[in-house]
Amino acid sequence: MTGLANRRHFGQYSLRLFEQARYNKEDLACIMIDIDNFKQVNDRFSHITGDCVIVMIGELLKASIRQGDLCARFGGDEFIMLLQDCSATKAMQIAERIRHDFSHKTVEIIKQSMEEDNAGWNSGDFTDKDINVLTGLSIGIASLMKNQPDNLEQLIKMADKALYKAKQVGETVM
Repeated sequence: MTGLANRRHFGQYSLRLFEQARYNKEDLACIMIDIDNFKQVNDRFSHITGDCVIVMIGELLKASIRQGDLCARFGGDEFIMLLQDCSATKAMQIAERIRHDFSHKTVEIIKQSMEEDNAGWNSGDFTDKDINVLTGLSIGIASLMKNQPDNLEQLIKMADKALYKAKQVGETVM
């Protein structure tokens, strides 16, 4: 659906990227992304709209990676990226660009959905700010050089921990 790797594919290739980065003494950034309030999008605007949001984030993420990077849908509304030779600071810049683009594109998708849906909604019922409060991205970042994990599993756990902190504070966390 997203055009991204699935969790199984991620598992097959992520360890190779981690070991390669350690061997070459290069950084490797792990970015964990979760769509906030995704169930509410499905419940309020329809599962078709939710699917459009999932497809759109897949496109955003694909556009944000380089050849050799790895990006996958990790769960229903969770995504993961491994960026080769990428510092935590650079990963933060990429993450913030993704958050910004996601925010604007989600507003467009939901407004279009309301206009196409004849269930009594119209785009005037919600402001862009209302939609942005309803949906957003929480993003957590960890990197090989900054966080010094012993293995790939630790790197992912560190990014996941940062993701949960991001959900609490409402901004991207390293």
